[in-house]
Amino acid sequence: MSLHVTSKIWRHLPYEGTALIVMLALGDFADDDGNAFPHFAKLAQKARCSTKTVQRTIAKAEQDGYVIVDRSRGRESKTFYRIVVEKLSSNTPASVDKLSMDSSPICGHLVPDLWTSRPRSVDICDLAYKEEQSENSQRTVREPVGAEAPAPLPVRGKNNAEDLQAVNEIWDHYIEAMGRNPSLCRLTPLRIKKGLARLNECRQMVEGRDPDRAVELMNLAIDRMADSDWHMGRNPKTGGKKYNEWEEQLFGSTERLEKWLQD
Repeated sequence: MSLHVTSKIWRHLPYEGTALIVMLALGDFADDDGNAFPHFAKLAQKARCSTKTVQRTIAKAEQDGYVIVDRSRGRESKTFYRIVVEKLSSNTPASVDKLSMDSSPICGHLVPDLWTSRPRSVDICDLAYKEEQSENSQRTVREPVGAEAPAPLPVRGKNNAEDLQAVNEIWDHYIEAMGRNPSLCRLTPLRIKKGLARLNECRQMVEGRDPDRAVELMNLAIDRMADSDWHMGRNPKTGGKKYNEWEEQLFGSTERLEKWLQD
């Protein structure tokens, strides 16, 4: 993995949602020159999407000049990819080409539904929300007679680039607070999905107030975990083992987040 390349993708690639996650997954395989040799199946597994989505994303990135594909240079019959870091660097940081995004079946919001012929809106926030809904549907909750049904969690998609940048900043705080090595502990697609879901929930908690407070709440949860002797392995009963994984003990579910935010 090249932190240099993935950082350029984060800051300069004008894609959103699943397309951005696929390109981050490709960057996760790349060296500092942007060279990578992953199979489509490996990219799909890392990006949590189908191989067809990976193929369409790579084709779009190749068309836009962000990736060079050479099927004759790959190792062991693998395709060779080179992420064009120079082109990424020439883009304005965190910019999104709205015209290109809206016209693209990958990077815009319309992709073919795998189950019907109807187009649907897909982004990483939507996937995270559906995962939480699936988890919640497995628990039986008895509501008082006459009680109003809770409002559904809103799905954000229009400011996805802004949300991803916020999660990236929260991740940096997590790495520092937990004393993790950033070269060994990476912000993977799964961790991004969990972070976006929890960020969306924190925004709901502070609705009508300063939106930056949502990021502060997630950082507060991180700080409280850092103060926990048990989770940081300082408790003798843990034998030095730490229980401070982002995607599990910290932001693995709504209940995990609420636990850390309770006074």
